[in-house]
Amino acid sequence: MVLRSEEQDELRLIFDMIDSHKKGVIESQEMGRALRLMGDNPKHIEIQRLVDIIRVECRLEAHQKDPEIDFHLFCVVLTPKLRLRSSTRDKDRTTATSHLKDAFKIFDKDGDGTISVDEFMHAMSSMGERLSKKEVKALMAEVDKDNNGTIDIDEFSQLMAGMAAPGAKK
Repeated sequence: MVLRSEEQDELRLIFDMIDSHKKGVIESQEMGRALRLMGDNPKHIEIQRLVDIIRVECRLEAHQKDPEIDFHLFCVVLTPKLRLRSSTRDKDRTTATSHLKDAFKIFDKDGDGTISVDEFMHAMSSMGERLSKKEVKALMAEVDKDNNGTIDIDEFSQLMAGMAAPGAKK
């Protein structure tokens, strides 16, 4: 299995965090910690499955003790999980981008790729939010990086992120 450099870097970082004594190996019981460092909250059965995979990779019999895991074996066992997580994150990002573009189209009534103060006011009004022109200009000014009085998709993205942030003004 060929690892991309960013995958190898992430797995190396996790492995090194577990291998605090710098022996170059970790105990198989540490696989739960590895999963937690990857952002998972594994159940005991998931950890046991990984240990079982490790035992198969090492060709161990049932009566033999669990092996120590070197970095190569660590990568063999965890790369599929890392790639699945990365794939899921990419899908989530694609879905979020799609939703953002759809929302932008609702605001951009004339389809020119920018949202004017009037378009913003109209869209907010249709959602039951009555804002004054002054309030809308102030909101838009927070993200209008080129100071042209309109917001484009990137600026809209920043505005939406700011409104969704905990403690954001509404």
